[in-house]
Amino acid sequence: MAAKSDDEILRYLECHKIMQLFENLTSCLFYDKPDNPKEYLINRLNSLIAARDKCLGEEIEEDLKLPNIGLFTSENVVGMFEMLDSQHRGFINLEKYRHGMIV
Repeated sequence: MAAKSDDEILRYLECHKIMQLFENLTSCLFYDKPDNPKEYLINRLNSLIAARDKCLGEEIEEDLKLPNIGLFTSENVVGMFEMLDSQHRGFINLEKYRHGMIV
């Protein structure tokens, strides 16, 4: 088998969002500090798979409640967005987005 180039490896990691996945899993480990990290990670991955499959199998609705798969609940994200979207336009500009990510 031929060795993969660094570019091929990076493309693979980006295409499959591997780094984001590991960042999410690591953040969840630090936040929850489970007694059995391996079992926790298996359960977390199964939750992510179930959430993905559920979203792929359903039409997106305006009031869709996303599963809690990170450090924030869907209510946290909606609340922050509503604070940043003070004119109730349904979108925010890049500056407000960046501010929200810092806060």
